[in-house]
Amino acid sequence: MVNWQDPDVIVYCFFLYEQIAVFMLGFYGTQFLNTLSIDLELLTRRRAFRPVHAPYLLARYITLAALLFFVVTGRVRNRISCDPAYRIFASLGCFAASLASLLLGSRPATIFWTLKIRAPLFLLLVLGLGQLCLAILQGSTAIRATWSDEQAMCVVYQWDPRALAAFYVYTFGYDVVILLMTLYAVHGVQQQQHRKRWGLGDILCIQGIGYVVATCVANLPIAVLAFLDLNPGMGVLLSLPAMTTRHV
Repeated sequence: MVNWQDPDVIVYCFFLYEQIAVFMLGFYGTQFLNTLSIDLELLTRRRAFRPVHAPYLLARYITLAALLFFVVTGRVRNRISCDPAYRIFASLGCFAASLASLLLGSRPATIFWTLKIRAPLFLLLVLGLGQLCLAILQGSTAIRATWSDEQAMCVVYQWDPRALAAFYVYTFGYDVVILLMTLYAVHGVQQQQHRKRWGLGDILCIQGIGYVVATCVANLPIAVLAFLDLNPGMGVLLSLPAMTTRHV
């Protein structure tokens, strides 16, 4: 039986984490370059800038920066201030996940605003603020790291699995609520316009269902690993795929 607290096992778990970081950087970097035309069109004003583009762009570049950080720190053996750096990029990663939920929630919010239904907007706002608070808490307090002269790299020496699990479970639940609100909002439009089908609404619903399924596959495994609390390496092993798949 594997002794998950064995130092050699923990080191190997973080080695796997580094390999996953490299793979996710290549995967996300390809997707980033393929969609860079949107950024260029916004920069050159060929595409009209709308408020929804702000969280979209923030999430894209935060995700790219976080992946680059974890890949570079895993390859470069120069001493850095590990603890503040890990806290900052852990917070940014969670913030990027919150921005993805914000983008998803902007769809039903726009419909509710048009229909002049305010209660769901208030609920989305409260749940979104709750997710943001968890993101800040998870990033700033859940992980502590220090420089190891022996391994010439940053080593996580303390972490709170409950904060990590709470964030990802809450995020998945929040996305499910947004999906249900999207279905309800589309139904409201159909009733108001006295029609059985609304092409755009059907697309929003299908995209929302696909997104929730993808986040379920990405978020629940890392929540399970966090609840098991095997060791710090296993706890964060799938965090980068969970963060990256939300922005693809």
